[in-house]
Amino acid sequence: MEEIVSCPKCRGYMYSERFADFALTFFAWKCINCGTVMDQDIIDNKTGMHANHMKMIAGVPVAS
Repeated sequence: MEEIVSCPKCRGYMYSERFADFALTFFAWKCINCGTVMDQDIIDNKTGMHANHMKMIAGVPVAS
């Protein structure tokens, strides 16, 4: 059974697409409506940036 993934930006349908450049090939989810691309690295980076931003607001030191 195929997993159904909704776009976090527009709630549209996302499908798995193969991406490649000169040295790297990977699969990520791409939205058919708005074109948003999501993979685990993107999710991890956004989560980390959000967590650091929230720490800065709270006055907690953030490692660079």
